[in-house]
Amino acid sequence: MAAKDPRKDVYLPEILLEIRRVGKSPLVIAIDPITGIEVIMVAPANATRAVIKRNASRKLAYVIAKKRMPVNCNAGAEKEGAQPAFRPRPIILANSDRRLA
Repeated sequence: MAAKDPRKDVYLPEILLEIRRVGKSPLVIAIDPITGIEVIMVAPANATRAVIKRNASRKLAYVIAKKRMPVNCNAGAEKEGAQPAFRPRPIILANSDRRLA
């Protein structure tokens, strides 16, 4: 049985698009104003505006659906006090002694 496409559950009444020409290819930034989620993509140079809009909205719906999916970072860590499977590393700024978590 085929898996259900999670993008179909995403409702996008409005999408903000910014299209910039970088060289010969358009750089497309699509933003969902409700959630504030932003995606960036480079479209083919010969793509029409309709194709660019469709691809940007599909990518935005995919990212929103992916962020909605529950992620179990502690899979396999049933023991109490066990470390999670993923631990983000701190960001160290190059010209500074400060650390960002």
